[in-house]
Amino acid sequence: MLVNHQPVIESWAWHGPTTDEGVFEQPAMGEVPIVVEHFEIDGFATLRLEIEPVVE
Repeated sequence: MLVNHQPVIESWAWHGPTTDEGVFEQPAMGEVPIVVEHFEIDGFATLRLEIEPVVE
């Protein structure tokens, strides 16, 4: 997964369902491009993307 053209999650090895998490900081308000690449081997794949703000 790329956020603002920077890698946030890279997990390309084969594995069963796994939760990967990434964090990015957005220094200013505005749109940010998000690219999600996903692959499947053996017919079993899941993809779920959740985005939430971190409140400090």
